[in-house]
Amino acid sequence: AYLYADAKVGDNRRVLSAEVAAAGTRGTFRDLSLRNLFFWDQEGDAATTRQNLLYLRWKPRLGRSGWRLNTRVAMDLSHTDEFNLDASGVEVDSSGADSSDAYSAGTAWLGFLNYRKLGLRLELSKLGLRSSSLALGLNRKWVAESGSGSYQSVSLLANQSWFLTSGMIDLDAELQRRYYDGPSSALDSFWEAELRGRWFGEWGRLRFETDLTLTGTLYDQAHEDVAELVLLEDDRFWVEMNMLMRRSILGATLAGATGKVVEELSVGIGPTAQLLRLRYGDGDAGALGGRFEISARGGAARSSWWLEQAVEAGRRNYRSSDQAARLIVEGLSMSLSQSDYTYLGISLLGGGGLPFSLEWEGYLCVDREWHTAEEDNAHLLSFSLALKRRWVLSGS
Repeated sequence: AYLYADAKVGDNRRVLSAEVAAAGTRGTFRDLSLRNLFFWDQEGDAATTRQNLLYLRWKPRLGRSGWRLNTRVAMDLSHTDEFNLDASGVEVDSSGADSSDAYSAGTAWLGFLNYRKLGLRLELSKLGLRSSSLALGLNRKWVAESGSGSYQSVSLLANQSWFLTSGMIDLDAELQRRYYDGPSSALDSFWEAELRGRWFGEWGRLRFETDLTLTGTLYDQAHEDVAELVLLEDDRFWVEMNMLMRRSILGATLAGATGKVVEELSVGIGPTAQLLRLRYGDGDAGALGGRFEISARGGAARSSWWLEQAVEAGRRNYRSSDQAARLIVEGLSMSLSQSDYTYLGISLLGGGGLPFSLEWEGYLCVDREWHTAEEDNAHLLSFSLALKRRWVLSGS
C-alpha cells in the first residue's frame, strides 16, 4: 500500500491532489488491487472543482493454462460548484429577470464538469513469447444540468505480440461505438476503428523503432451543410507514422539480467509523417518532418540521473487554404488556422537523485509555428521543476 499527496497554494489558486493504492499479496486477496485518485482545485472566487477516480482490479489465473482474467471496475465522480458566469467567462448577476439567459449560458459552459462515469473492462490475456489479449469495455457517463455529453459506449480491443530474438512486433486493434443520448447534446454518435502496429529491432548497437497508427471515424449524421459542425464532426481518416534509428554510443541499456541501469549515451534520428482526410471539410492535410533525440543516463544508485532531449521539425500543408479561419481537430491537437506552416519543437526532460533522499524532476518544451499567414504564427513555452523527498513510514 502507498499514499501520495501534492499541494500547491498561491494567491489566486489552491490545488490538492492525492493518490492511495493497496494490493493483496497472499490468500484470497492476492489478485485484488484498489487505487483511488483525488483532485481538488479552487481558483479565486470562481467555482471549486472536485474529482474522484476509483479503480478496482481483479486478476485471477484461470487454471494452469497461463490465461488471466483481468477485471477492472472504474468510477469517476466530478463536481463543480455552480457560479454565475456568462459564456465569455464574465461574472454576472442572476438576481434580475433579464439575467436568466446569461446564467443558463454560464452553467452550460461548465456543465460538462458535473458528471458521473462508470466503466467495466473484461480482458483475457496470456503472456509469453507470443502474447495475446482480448478485451470488452463498457462505459456509461451521466452529465448533470443539461445532460449534454451523456453517452454510453462499447469497445472491443485485441492485442497480439511476438517477442523475437532481436526485437518485438506488437499489434493493437480497437473498435468503438459511442452513442450520445443527452436530450440537448451537441455531440453526434459515432463509430471509430483504430489499428496500431509497432516494431522494435536490434542489431548490435543499433535499435530500430517504427510506429504506425491508422484511425477512422464515421459519424451517424452528415453535417456537410452546417459549417460549424463540420469542424468537429466530419467523417475522417487519420494516419500517423514515426520511425527512429537509435544508436548506443556509450555503455549498455541493461547490465546482465539484474536490470540495473548503468551509464549510457545514445542518439536517434528518423522521419515523421501524418495524413488527414475529411469527407466534407476543407481540412485535408499532410505533414512530413524529422526527429532527433539524445538520451543520457548515469550516476550511482542513489544519485542516478537521466536526460532526454528531442528536436522535431517539419512542414504541414493543407490541400485547401481558402478558409484559413476555420478550426480543425487533429487527434489530440488543434490547429487554429489552415494556412500552411513550418513547425519546430524542442523538449528536454530529466530527473535524478540528490543527497538526503531528495529527487528532482523537470521538463522544458518550446514549440514554434511559422505560417504562410504571419498573423497565425504561434509559439508556446512550458516548463516545470519539482523537488521531492521520500519518507519511509515503516520498515527500512
